[in-house]
Amino acid sequence: MGTNLNVADAVISTHKSLGDVIANIPEIMGDERKNSTEFIILVARHCNFVGLGRISAIKFIHRKYKLDKSVVTPIVSDIYKEYAGEFGSKSLESHLKVRNRFDDDDWQRMPYIPYEVYDCLPEIFQRATEKFDSRKRDIVLTGLFGVASGMLNIHGILNGETTWPNLYCFVVAPPASGKGVLKFAKATGQKRQNILRDSESVDIFIPANISTAALFQRLAANGEVGILFESEADTVANTLKNEWAQYDDLLRKAFHFEGATLERKDRSIKLEHPRLSVVLSGTRSQIQGIIPNVENGLFSRFIFYTFKSASHWDKEADMAGLSLDDYFGELSEAFAVIIAKSTLAQKFSFTDEQRALFHSRFEKWHNEFELYYGEEGVSIVKRLADITFRIAMILSAIRFGEQENPAETPLLYCNDVDFETAFMLAETYKHHSLFVYVTLKDNPINKKPIDMRVQMFFEKLPPDFSKAQALEIGVEIDIAERTIAKYLGNLIKASRLEQPKYGHYRKSKIG
Repeated sequence: MGTNLNVADAVISTHKSLGDVIANIPEIMGDERKNSTEFIILVARHCNFVGLGRISAIKFIHRKYKLDKSVVTPIVSDIYKEYAGEFGSKSLESHLKVRNRFDDDDWQRMPYIPYEVYDCLPEIFQRATEKFDSRKRDIVLTGLFGVASGMLNIHGILNGETTWPNLYCFVVAPPASGKGVLKFAKATGQKRQNILRDSESVDIFIPANISTAALFQRLAANGEVGILFESEADTVANTLKNEWAQYDDLLRKAFHFEGATLERKDRSIKLEHPRLSVVLSGTRSQIQGIIPNVENGLFSRFIFYTFKSASHWDKEADMAGLSLDDYFGELSEAFAVIIAKSTLAQKFSFTDEQRALFHSRFEKWHNEFELYYGEEGVSIVKRLADITFRIAMILSAIRFGEQENPAETPLLYCNDVDFETAFMLAETYKHHSLFVYVTLKDNPINKKPIDMRVQMFFEKLPPDFSKAQALEIGVEIDIAERTIAKYLGNLIKASRLEQPKYGHYRKSKIG
């Protein structure tokens, strides 16, 4: 398999609703979609967004989706011509300079969750987000993932380990920027909470101002499940300062469902596989009260969504006389039914093809992060793989529960729509997490968390060159010879360079 195809296999593609076809999810891979112009346009546009060359995009769409190349080629070519200005605008490289500066203007340009995602969500998630636009819509969806993750009772196997869907979500923005809509994510789960409390004595929403002992007790009483939901991150930060409430170690363990034990003089509480979800919102300055630095293991366990909005007046949503509280009260009833029906699906899995593509994409991201961020940044990718799997599990389980009469299903396979939607979300959250990473990594001596020299070095290299030429270019920009050799090796590993023969290199061609 050639270099172009390897890069093509790593692209993050997307699906968009195809009317009645998308409504019948199990048949989405059938003949109805073959050579669909709308489908090809949307996948091609996203290939263009992430910086995949036109020829590679054609190969990817033709081979991955088994579509007629004679149909794919002219559509892709037209899209690349029409949207030439968007090429690579969502790639990792396009965000490096933003994250290296971190000023308020750049903060305002943090990527939104793509509109294609909202067309592909399960119906209940579409209904929960359709009353909002721009950042508020993204906040509600992010919170919904956290809430749903703590209420679903499905599991899967990733890298040989049992994984539940629980997520840690953190919305970071200045005061009065709209973070308050996160409460509607909690409202969506309120009816399910009431049912659990009445029928099983389970209070699934757990306050953040809780002692470590009380948190252990609540999880034990809840069957080891719970959602730590707090709209003011300061509440968590102030609580964790107390000796009686240093439960950050439990948070680190619970993300991987590791057993934890609380030993006190009068009692011992043991949790076998705690399944804890976390939903927080706060300002940039409040992050460090909970996550003091990037070396702290909590950082890479969180989904971050961060932004600064330009000041504007919010227009009232068109609710036809119905308040948002009433709207989400009704939605909560429907959500509770869906969660109850979702329990008929016991185990979640990728298909063999999805699993291969999953690892291909994350291998590419791993190599890119290692190139620019080193080992500390790589931890983000490794945890993001867990998060992507869990998001796909949530989407699939909710969609399953939306069926009118779902049959008991021992093994629920992910469909391609949810698989690709999970990756679109992961790509967005990846950039937000890296932006927060820079915030925490930066320090008074201005140590840069991103090695921009490797990007400068790469840009100065000619299309074909020898090692001697590379050394000359490196010396010109004050890079040590040993570092140059390291950069060359890392650029090859990240598929940025090829080495056709010893001592000779060329830039990879992906277009």
